[in-house]
Amino acid sequence: GEDIDAETTNAPLTVSAASGELDLRTSSGAIDIVAADEVVVSARTTNGSISFSGGLADGEHVFHTTNAGISLTLPADASFSITGTTTNAAVRTDFDELTVDVASISGTVGDDPGATIRADTINGVLSVVKGR
Repeated sequence: GEDIDAETTNAPLTVSAASGELDLRTSSGAIDIVAADEVVVSARTTNGSISFSGGLADGEHVFHTTNAGISLTLPADASFSITGTTTNAAVRTDFDELTVDVASISGTVGDDPGATIRADTINGVLSVVKGR
């Protein structure tokens, strides 16, 4: 796949059916990553939501925003470790292996995962769910 490095201001970024490395930055805009396959993600925005669906490659993945939510939809058989936080909002997951506190999520899914996720938001719901 082709690596993608994209930056914008006051506009959304949408990436579909990507593979490789994704380095996405915007302000006052949403980031939507749809049907990704074996990607390494750095997605950073302010005042915009982040939505990811698809599969992660081994590596470090960063999802960061403020004043909006982060929604990560991963394969039910995905292997990953995650550390995530929010403030003033809820954390949701249907991965039973993960530990959810009032404003944080952490843990490991699968055996010896190579994908490490860091997901942080302020004033937004943090959701990590299985794809259907």
